[in-house]
Amino acid sequence: MNNKPKVENEKNDSLNETSLDKEARFFIDNLKEYDEYRLPQRAYHIIRLAIRDLILPPGKTILEREMAEVLQMSRTPVREALVRLETEGMVRIIPRRGFFVEPIEREDLKKIYDTVETLDGLAVSLATARVGEVEIEQLESLIELQEEVLEQKNLKSGQFRTINSII
Repeated sequence: MNNKPKVENEKNDSLNETSLDKEARFFIDNLKEYDEYRLPQRAYHIIRLAIRDLILPPGKTILEREMAEVLQMSRTPVREALVRLETEGMVRIIPRRGFFVEPIEREDLKKIYDTVETLDGLAVSLATARVGEVEIEQLESLIELQEEVLEQKNLKSGQFRTINSII
């Protein structure tokens, strides 16, 4: 007899053996720049980016153990990363249940976009003082690549992320 309590929506919450697991694996494999980080920092950055890029969508509940398996590390660095993300309001840790990805509130989104708009304006202003013809041509080439990927409607492709990381 199985004494393990049945958890509602257990199949939906599992990262393993799902398309989410495959998507998360692809996402992680394309984040080589974090390989040199200590494990807690690496876990923090990967989980944070996965939330930002909606690999881990708002409202998703995931077990700490499963996240450790996907990240191929022990539970301790994952737990440290989750505690840090909880202090930032990105996740809520539910004892003995895992963690819950917090929804993005409309007001938070507005603040984020206002900040990004201000920083982008400043960055453009500073960059235009230093940019040459070669850099302009490189940017135009990258913009053309972005437009091609956008036409394919494949924003989660590694190519789109690579182009954006270059820009």
